[in-house]
Amino acid sequence: MSRFWCVVGLCVLALLLGFLTQAGVGALWYSTSMQDGQFWQNSKVLAPLRRTFSANPLTQGSVRESATATVIECPLQLPWEESRWHTWNLLMNVEDEGGAEDDSPVLPRWVRSPLLASQSAERDEQPTSAFRITFYASGWPMRSMFAIKLRQRGNRSTELNYGLETSAQAWDADSGGQTPSDSIVLPYRPIPLGTLVNTAVWSLPWAVAFVLMIFMRQLRRHWRGWCPRCAYDLRRDFSRGCPECGWRRDAEANITTGS
Repeated sequence: MSRFWCVVGLCVLALLLGFLTQAGVGALWYSTSMQDGQFWQNSKVLAPLRRTFSANPLTQGSVRESATATVIECPLQLPWEESRWHTWNLLMNVEDEGGAEDDSPVLPRWVRSPLLASQSAERDEQPTSAFRITFYASGWPMRSMFAIKLRQRGNRSTELNYGLETSAQAWDADSGGQTPSDSIVLPYRPIPLGTLVNTAVWSLPWAVAFVLMIFMRQLRRHWRGWCPRCAYDLRRDFSRGCPECGWRRDAEANITTGS
C-alpha cells in the first residue's frame, strides 16, 4: 500500500511540476516571440478569420500567430445597433472559398465568450466612436492563458483584463521587426482545455525523469550490495532477502502461506 501511495504522490508531483512548467516556459517563450516579432501569416486555424478581416471594411482587424503566441485585434464599429451585430455575425461565421456559408465559428472559444459579453454590455449604450478589442494568448502546444485589452479610440484610454503589462516592447512584424508596436502583455487567465492538455504534455518529461531516478537509485544500491528498497547493507547476499524491510521475504512468506 505504501508503494501505491508513493506512485500516486509522484504522479501528483509530476502534474504540479507540469502545470508550473507549461506556465513558466509558455510565458518565457511567448515574451521572446513577441519581442522578436516573428509571426506566421498562413495559419490554417485562423486563416478564415484573417480572410474575414481583409474582405469586409467593418472588420479590418489583424491576426498574428507564432508557435506560442496569438494576438487577435478586433476593431468593431459601434455607432448603430445594426452595424454592431452585423460585425458580430461576420466574425462568428465566414464564407468558404466556394461561396457557401460555413456555420462553424471562426473565432476561438476563448475569444468568442468575452467578445459576446462585451457586446451584451454595450447593447443599451450609445458609444460615440469605435473601440478595439485585442486578445492575447500564450502556451504550447495549445493556448492555455489569455488576456483582453479594451482600447477606446476617442480618449485613447485602455483597460487590461487578465494580463500583466510589462516594460518590454513588442515589435511589429509588418515593419520587419523594426518598429515597436505596443508593450508586451503577459496573459494569466487559464483556458481550461489548453491548460489541461499543456499540463499533461509537460508532465511527461517529469514523469520520465522520476522513473529514471528511481531506476538509477535501485541500480546503484544493487551495485553496492544494498537492499534496493531500504538501502540496508546485504553484503551482496540478495538470495535471502532483507531482514530490515522484508524485501523478497514478504513474497516468500506469501508463497509459503498459500501452499
